Amino acid sequence: MLADTLARCRAQRASGTLHLVGDLGGRCHLRQGAVIAADSPGAPGADALLMRSGRVAETDWTAALRAAASRGSHRAELVARGCTTFSELNVTALMVAHDSTFAAVVGGIGKCVLDPRETDVALPVDHGIDPDVLLAEAHRRLVALAALRVPVTPHRDRLARLGPPEDAHPGRRAILTEATGRRTARDIAFLVGRGVYAVTVDVSRLIAEGLLEIVPAHRRPPGPPPRGLATRNPLRPMKDTTPATPLASDATPDAPPGATSFATDTAADATPSAAAFAPDTTPTVPNAAAVAPPSDLPRRSAPAPRPPVWQALPRLLGRRKNPPTP
Repeated sequence: MLADTLARCRAQRASGTLHLVGDLGGRCHLRQGAVIAADSPGAPGADALLMRSGRVAETDWTAALRAAASRGSHRAELVARGCTTFSELNVTALMVAHDSTFAAVVGGIGKCVLDPRETDVALPVDHGIDPDVLLAEAHRRLVALAALRVPVTPHRDRLARLGPPEDAHPGRRAILTEATGRRTARDIAFLVGRGVYAVTVDVSRLIAEGLLEIVPAHRRPPGPPPRGLATRNPLRPMKDTTPATPLASDATPDAPPGATSFATDTAADATPSAAAFAPDTTPTVPNAAAVAPPSDLPRRSAPAPRPPVWQALPRLLGRRKNPPTP
């Protein structure tokens, strides 16, 4: 779906904000058909990458935002204050766009809505990103993540350290320090100021080395999940239940005037989803009398095992490539 939508936007040289509706969702900011920025709740933005890493102080970032509101570009204000350079900001904006697109695709995209009104972008990418390049990089990351020794769901699997953080490389030490059993790779990426894809790759390697583990559901500490985390596994289908009174946070907002919806109408047009490959682990207590087979009927054989979830992820973009090395 996303590939077809971006292709249509490029052919029509559309400008505006493309809203990606899904478990995590996101936005692609378009200008004349090119993607000048992308963001998602599933991946850190430029502010988190620059401030958490210590490259830009929070006071300088806030002051530049205020000055840009009245005088011009936020990027120019940051450079004028000596915080960074134009090249570094452009590279950061490019990293955020690729990471946010990857996060939105992993969370699943059910509908795309184009709002023709343009939104102010603090750090746009110079000359924009070709949609084919953006989707090819998202596909490469999905394939690489599925080829790792220990596949990890960035937004769902909670992590706990098994080894001392002091013995690890400084980049991995920060991950081990923040792996408390409550946080996912996505949460840790926000805390350490790195991209969610890069953190997920390091997490998989740390698990393979015996320094991290994925916390099983029965061992997870009580309490609500971190803010912004999906309340269900994005790789599993939702149960067919409708609450009596829908919550405001669960309702899909009305599209603004002039918005174009690219919702999926038929199963043939739907984006292939990994949800169908996820095993259902919800415990049930069936009625023994209702499900017991007659004694004169042969016993059914167990169904064939389903393929791992991550093997289906590359189908989200409808193509397959040889798994590259992350």
